[in-house]
Amino acid sequence: MQFVKQFFAANAPASGEAWVSSAQKKGWWALVAGMLAVMLALQWCGPPAYALLRYERGLVHAEPWRIVSAHWVHLGAWHCALNMGGLLAWAVWLGQGSWRRHAAVIAALCAVTGAGLFAFPGISNYAGFSGVLYGLFAYSFAHRVRAGRRIFLLGLLALAARMAWQLAGPPSLEEEALIGGTIVAQAHLIGALAGCAIGLMARPGIGQAVVRRASDAS
Repeated sequence: MQFVKQFFAANAPASGEAWVSSAQKKGWWALVAGMLAVMLALQWCGPPAYALLRYERGLVHAEPWRIVSAHWVHLGAWHCALNMGGLLAWAVWLGQGSWRRHAAVIAALCAVTGAGLFAFPGISNYAGFSGVLYGLFAYSFAHRVRAGRRIFLLGLLALAARMAWQLAGPPSLEEEALIGGTIVAQAHLIGALAGCAIGLMARPGIGQAVVRRASDAS
């Protein structure tokens, strides 16, 4: 229980830390609200938007936008709601820092996850934000680990365990019935690996400064 408390408390801003400026914070929530609005609007548009934007292996060469647009359409209302909830949870808990950096990370994850599906010939079609969402959590955990917050290794381990179960374990019939289709665990894997790589390569920034100040104070 103590580890769990430490894990969730570790993300709180340290004493004397400026989380982000007011303008940055407004920009951050405008970005999140915009992403949620896009998902909701495309879900409202129904089957025509889904057919036009989903990843379809046989059409990607002629319609390359599907590599990115597939992440913004969903199999059904529950699928959309679950990913919107996941995005909001990530934004509230882990979405600290520059909204421009996160926008660039999200764009990169959309492109890499969509393109990475070519490595799996058995995946003929795909839709949903979950691959990018796994990437965002992996990015945030890895970025904090690089900044010295090793407690977030627990997050990476939990994410790895979840993906291992999805890839090697039996399919979750209840979850697939809820979202209205098959869970494409390979997309989660691609997104998480890409997010982890970006998080480890990205400049630690604010998080590293906080760790340095804490070390100096002690």
